[in-house]
Parts: sequence; C-alpha cells; structure tokens
Amino acid sequence: MFAIGNDELRELDDIGETIKCDICGQHHKVEYGKRRVSEDVWEEGTKLAFYKCGDTAYLCGIDGKRLRR
Repeated sequence: MFAIGNDELRELDDIGETIKCDICGQHHKVEYGKRRVSEDVWEEGTKLAFYKCGDTAYLCGIDGKRLRR
C-alpha cells in the first residue's frame, strides 16, 4: 500500500521530462498513465508518472510532483 497526502505533495519538487534511475543510474523519459475519455478513446493523463528501465515500470511522480525514494 502507498499513501501520500496533498500537503506532502505540495512540498515535493516538480518532475521533469527525464529522471535518473535508482536501478541503473541512467536517465529515462518520464511517461504518464492513460485515462479513459470515452468508451474507445484514451488520452495521456497527468496524475501518475512513471519511467521504464528495461521491461519494468517504476512510479516516479504524482500530479506533476517527483516522488522521492
């Protein structure tokens, strides 16, 4: 389980377009989850940010803020 409050989010730094990976040390592109607009239409959201290292995705941000490990 993971929980974070709005006050905690406000204190975090903004997330950029890339993020340094805690696993391999390289920089990876920050991507966002998709949200359903209608039955057949999906668009990129802005709430959950993640990056991929190899075949694995890691959560790295919420609502434009960078999560710290």
